[in-house]
Amino acid sequence: MRSPTGPRRCAPPGAVPTPSAPPPADAPHLHPPRPAPISARTPKANARSAFTAQRILTDHLRDDRPADQRSALPAAPTFWEGMRLDLTGATLIDFDLTDGHVTDARFDGATFTGTARFDRVTFPGNTWFGGATFAKGAWFEKVTFTEYANFHGATFTETPLLGGAVVIDPEAAHVWPNGWRLERTPEGTDHLT
Repeated sequence: MRSPTGPRRCAPPGAVPTPSAPPPADAPHLHPPRPAPISARTPKANARSAFTAQRILTDHLRDDRPADQRSALPAAPTFWEGMRLDLTGATLIDFDLTDGHVTDARFDGATFTGTARFDRVTFPGNTWFGGATFAKGAWFEKVTFTEYANFHGATFTETPLLGGAVVIDPEAAHVWPNGWRLERTPEGTDHLT
């Protein structure tokens, strides 16, 4: 207890505090405002949220270890090793998976707006881009497809960059876009051109 004019006093020993009245049900602090539903947000706000989510995702799919030392060195705690990614039908804005490492990846029917970057990505499992649309540039430089890759029905508005794209299993039943072909280097490695 405190007197407005005197020093602070404590309740006498054994005193039972009297309960205060509950706040009214319509008190503002009991009902914080709810965010607007996604459908009510502006397209710009939705795009910003989607871009942030995909940036967080791709940051966790980057393996900073040198490729030839991945089995010997521990992965960074931020790296989601062994991740299987399913972005079927997603709209991806300036998607950048550069230096990523994704066990299995599904981009079937996805729409890539802006530039899609898959430079130096390693796909150790199966990869699907069936029916995907690349509305701008698509960069697949030095990407590695280890197992099956399917681009059936994928469309590109610009010629994709494939410099140094490697295919580990050329005998797999890959489905490449029209115009893509495998060439074997003198070292025996198969590259997409």
